[in-house]
Amino acid sequence: MASKGRVIVLGSINIDTQLQLGHFPQPGETIRGLSMQVGLGGKGANQAVAASRAGAQTALHGAVGADDAVLGRLAALAPDLDLAGVAIHPEATTGNACVMLDAFGENAIIVIGGANETVSSPQGLVLASNDICLAQLEVPAEAIAGFFQQARAFGAQTVLNTAPALPEGRDLFALSDVLVMNETELAFYAGAMPELSEPALRAAARSLLTAPDQTIIVTLGAAGALSVTADHHAMVPGRKASHVRDTTGAGDCFCGTLCAALAAGQPMADAMTQANTAASLQVTRQGAAEAMPWAAEIATAMLTDGSA
Repeated sequence: MASKGRVIVLGSINIDTQLQLGHFPQPGETIRGLSMQVGLGGKGANQAVAASRAGAQTALHGAVGADDAVLGRLAALAPDLDLAGVAIHPEATTGNACVMLDAFGENAIIVIGGANETVSSPQGLVLASNDICLAQLEVPAEAIAGFFQQARAFGAQTVLNTAPALPEGRDLFALSDVLVMNETELAFYAGAMPELSEPALRAAARSLLTAPDQTIIVTLGAAGALSVTADHHAMVPGRKASHVRDTTGAGDCFCGTLCAALAAGQPMADAMTQANTAASLQVTRQGAAEAMPWAAEIATAMLTDGSA
């Protein structure tokens, strides 16, 4: 059996301040909050924790300030996660995010980049052809470009999560073997869609392809996920969560778990099923990185569903 590849993540690391609210405030409105929690987040950290907990040998590259014990928190959440590639900048603050969560589990997020804005492309990477290199758009696009160019020199697979949707993200599409986006991001890059039917989603996704062998995955929440290539498409149904407590980090859970499955050699459809299952578990818990499920939990859920 071929050896498993690694998941190498370049991305953001934040301290999340989560505010539990009955409803989101309107402009000029003052409301009473229900609770406040401080935890770990950032799309890079979330995805790296998800990949590590899903069983992949995972390394995170990013940057933090010297103002808190972020690396210790990361190590506690994912003891096997390689953090040697995280730079510490004494003159920068660690990135911060304010997450507002309403009574229905929906969220609104404000992000302050901090040290994430200093991230550069990792130097001297030695990769294998079965490694998966994952990035998102909360660090500078030029850093991601350099990271993906190194990955391609080794024949490693590149995966770009196009969140948050930014114009400069479009320039990275040609360097990405797999693009993962939600419906909002798809609409941003492809233009507003008149409907959200599956044929319309397929057509919009195909309009973004930059190579015949590129794959675009559109995540659809509880409805599942759609994968599209130049000549093929597949719909992977969602898995109903037992209850939804917090959707923060669900997309990151999907991306990290997807890459862990791809690094293990799983076909795309199976990897998407595993990622959907992980996300359905993650949304039943409070928080982002802290809520990522472990490999045994994912396997048990898939066995119960009959999808393992």
